[in-house]
Amino acid sequence: VLIKGMKNGDDSVNFVRSKINIRNSKVEDGSSDCVDGDFVTGVIDDFTTSNCGGDGLDFSGSSIEIRNFKAENMGDKGMSVGENSSVLAFNVVVDKAFVGVASKDLSLLVIDGLKINNVKYGFAVYMKKTEYGAASLVAKDAVVDAENNYIVEKDSSLEVNGKIILDNKKKVYEKLYPVK
Repeated sequence: VLIKGMKNGDDSVNFVRSKINIRNSKVEDGSSDCVDGDFVTGVIDDFTTSNCGGDGLDFSGSSIEIRNFKAENMGDKGMSVGENSSVLAFNVVVDKAFVGVASKDLSLLVIDGLKINNVKYGFAVYMKKTEYGAASLVAKDAVVDAENNYIVEKDSSLEVNGKIILDNKKKVYEKLYPVK
């Protein structure tokens, strides 16, 4: 299945309070996020997003398993999880984005098999909304080619290929997205 986004609309696909099962599909050419899921559960398998102005996949308050996902040419993040989400992903490729993968706001993102290329930040782990708290991200079998491999907020945690990465940045969201 191929879904073409709208150049002047919001997210190309938005799921709210749903159980999803997406297989062998592609979403491309959207002005905002390719796929946005709010309070969803389910599985995504053999899925590609390309040429969207926002994130490839963006989940809030969700529990998702992802297998064989590729994000190409994203305006923001290849994959983003937030607001107490729990996401387990296998075989993820992000090529050309601002941030490869992000976990924020009390979320846990675990990825086994990850390739990130052509990004400003490989990993971003932070708190955007104070009502949630710190986030965690674990990446196994990860290969990252980025201007900056990571940015991690104080109290959040990042583990890459078995190595715990400590960082004491404050207000990471404001550093990533400064008000102009």
